[in-house]
Amino acid sequence: MRKSIYILFLILVVSGCNGKISPEKRGIRLNVGVSGLDTETKAPFVDGEFTASVWFSYSPGTYPDAPSGDENLPNRIVTTFTSDKVSDIRDESGKLLQYPITDNGNTKIYCTGFYPSGGWSINESQTAYSATHAIDGKSDLMFAEQIAGSYQENFGDFTFNHLLTWISFNASATSVDAAAIWGDITNLTITTPQSSLTVTLSESIGTPCTVNYSGETSVITVPITSTLLSVKAADLGSALCSPPYSKVIDSKTYYGYDISVTTNGIGTKAIFVPLYDTNSQPITDPQAAIGKQYVLSLYFNEVSVVSGVCTLKYWEDEREDLYVDGPGQAS
Repeated sequence: MRKSIYILFLILVVSGCNGKISPEKRGIRLNVGVSGLDTETKAPFVDGEFTASVWFSYSPGTYPDAPSGDENLPNRIVTTFTSDKVSDIRDESGKLLQYPITDNGNTKIYCTGFYPSGGWSINESQTAYSATHAIDGKSDLMFAEQIAGSYQENFGDFTFNHLLTWISFNASATSVDAAAIWGDITNLTITTPQSSLTVTLSESIGTPCTVNYSGETSVITVPITSTLLSVKAADLGSALCSPPYSKVIDSKTYYGYDISVTTNGIGTKAIFVPLYDTNSQPITDPQAAIGKQYVLSLYFNEVSVVSGVCTLKYWEDEREDLYVDGPGQAS
């Protein structure tokens, strides 16, 4: 039975205070709650911690890193949260960020966030900022939509959402003879249709930020956790990719990925594997695959043909394996 894997919902809750402005209550404090925490989560709390880049500004869409005044705002801070206690938001020098008390404490500040905390290329030359990160197959890229808060009405929920599609691999031989013919698996790759993504911030709260996928196709080598091929299905590893691309098979359009697998008995075989939903239907919108996990099952038979089935498994699903029949195209 496959280990359970859960999606992370990171909810930052800021303790609120209303009425008379008290200096000792001005510090911005954030609390991270994690739903369905598991050691196999792709963006883990390491020793009970989660590190992200959290930005604060007086204007939505624009987040300069230029702290000033008692508030220490605007600011872009790498912050480590823990799963069991509230964290004060401080800069690298330890200075606390504070809510503005102008306009009787109703001046709004805005907040957004990126995971991982590093590796983002920030573009400040446009009206609204954008941040770009490479898709390397290993990094679980996440983004938290902008929220607004003030001293009188503190921040509400602050949720990080996954921006990639997670493909998990397993493999099995259709017979003992097939396993002997193919031998051990020595290499596995998946081609991600785009090699980077860009988050462009919105200039107003309520209008979603945009995520665009771009760059050339990129071949990602999957770190193999098991090389032995047998009639018993074995986990091979996983990769995080941009949304799938389309391919016409028998006059019908499918969305999926190009896979290449190498064994020491046969050599290298390439295959296109479509993605299926929980109703055993091919997906019709590549954007629908974002933030979801698919289990790609590779089957090896005696006539040197490998086929594949890629089925949906929500990251928050509990222990459940999904299998359907589908048109894997091998070469």
